[in-house]
Amino acid sequence: MHQKRKSIPNTWPIPRKGKAYIMAPRSPHSLAHSLSLLVIIRDILKLGKNAKEAKAIIKSGEIEINNKKIIDEKFGPGLLDIVHIKKIKKSYILTITEGGKLALKEISNPKFKVSKVIGKRIINKKQVQINLMDGRNFIVKEKINTDDSVLIDLEKKTILKILPLKKDANIFIIKGKWQGHFAKVNELKGSNVEIKVDDKKTIIPNKNIIVIEEKW
Repeated sequence: MHQKRKSIPNTWPIPRKGKAYIMAPRSPHSLAHSLSLLVIIRDILKLGKNAKEAKAIIKSGEIEINNKKIIDEKFGPGLLDIVHIKKIKKSYILTITEGGKLALKEISNPKFKVSKVIGKRIINKKQVQINLMDGRNFIVKEKINTDDSVLIDLEKKTILKILPLKKDANIFIIKGKWQGHFAKVNELKGSNVEIKVDDKKTIIPNKNIIVIEEKW
């Protein structure tokens, strides 16, 4: 599947001029919050001069997304996914800048990641299935709510910690006027939160934020 350059999301950090089409991502994330692996290798990290070279790097098995080897150039990492490239021994988190563009930020530990709870259903009195932003599902016994986040051990494929949406929680803003900013929750207001950004108090929807453990 390809996307016309003229109609790419504003979040994609690539020029609209050039070849008419660019590879669209196959991803559980929204189109605005994901990029195909081909685009990441060729256009963002510039590890290949063209599509042929980028595909060769991907097919070599040198790339892991969330600790899983990926050889599909159409695969689309999304927000907060972890990209590890063995050949250059570097790891990145896919984030969004204050300017509203997707970007890869280098990190030191690729074995853990945060994902947001976007849905849940009760299985029985002691177990709940949670659905995460990155397409994962887990069965948990602990109390957890939609809009909370979880810290995942990518090697063990287990949840290390629940990061609840509550007062003083660290958050990352992924949509709206303040996207790309880090903040703390001052107060919960139903489906919104009051936060302080750049010394200004503001109220934004829960859907525009992700609870995180720490800044990157």
